[in-house]
Amino acid sequence: MHPRNLHLYFFSPTGGTQRVAGLFAENLNAADACTDITVHAEAKTFSADDCLLVFFPVYGGRVPGPCLARMRALRGTDTPAVLVAVFGNRAVDDALLEMRDTLTPLGFRVIAAAEVIAPHSVNTDIAAGRPDAADRAKIEGFCTRLAARIAADAPAEIAVPGDPDYRAYNGLPLKPTGGLRCIRCGLCADNCPAGAIPKAAPQKVDKHKCISCLRCIQICPQSARGVPLPLRLAAAATVKKYCTGRKEPKFYLQRKTPPRKRSASGAALCYRASASSAVSSPAKKASLRTAVEPFEREQHAHAHIELTRLVFGVGRAADVAAAALQLGPQLLLREAAGVAQAAQIVAKIAIPP
Repeated sequence: MHPRNLHLYFFSPTGGTQRVAGLFAENLNAADACTDITVHAEAKTFSADDCLLVFFPVYGGRVPGPCLARMRALRGTDTPAVLVAVFGNRAVDDALLEMRDTLTPLGFRVIAAAEVIAPHSVNTDIAAGRPDAADRAKIEGFCTRLAARIAADAPAEIAVPGDPDYRAYNGLPLKPTGGLRCIRCGLCADNCPAGAIPKAAPQKVDKHKCISCLRCIQICPQSARGVPLPLRLAAAATVKKYCTGRKEPKFYLQRKTPPRKRSASGAALCYRASASSAVSSPAKKASLRTAVEPFEREQHAHAHIELTRLVFGVGRAADVAAAALQLGPQLLLREAAGVAQAAQIVAKIAIPP
């Protein structure tokens, strides 16, 4: 037997992954060994007497870029590592493999892995209450076996599922900005995992850096940040469509190679470079080009009829818009021009091949 010091690192923008890490900490008697790396991670070197457990969310079948950046600040010395991917009831796809490929060159040896379900960050009605009692019982059983494996003299490295040609994922078109209620307290800027919110102008967002984790919306004390309501509802409806059916946790302790897997439902959402192929008429294309940024002004308009007219010629995205409209008979927008932009982005939400 080889007793090891446990280190539980979690990247958890909205709290779901942190709750999973807490369950593992409880079952491994390591409540004081948790480290939050959502915003920052100190450079650290681990020895062979340590064991690193990494808990991370899955976005579109991949590991969020800022989470991988935190991992690259760490170094191991043939240090055992355990990977726990937390996902919103769709699929893990290549995330475990991507994390293993990141840690292995840094001196870590992956000896176990798990896939655990938590509420989806975009539509929290999906997998609400997970991990539930059944999940917790499975996690407890896995932790019993995991503790024995961690304490082994030389636990063997395992293979994890995934395709080495990681799936393409370009993120979601959900980029929160601040409205007039923003008091410029800077809480969102200080706590953005991607550093996408400028401290000097916290109402804004760097859309290229933003990972659409929606953490800033959750923590804003003034409820000042958000995305256009039609877009949020359309995205939530689309996610729900591809997260149906109860998924179960999976655990990996064996050396045999798991089969490569690609979710039959494809990526959660993909952001196309152009929506022109999905728009059915030149008139609609012209109207979409007139879109301006919502939240620029605090003008309000009841716009569900206009939104219906704009999106019902969008092909495969039409059912998304219809589902969104059913959730609210009148969609209150920050400005009338936001209707055009919402339709434009809905047109870009599509299921990849």
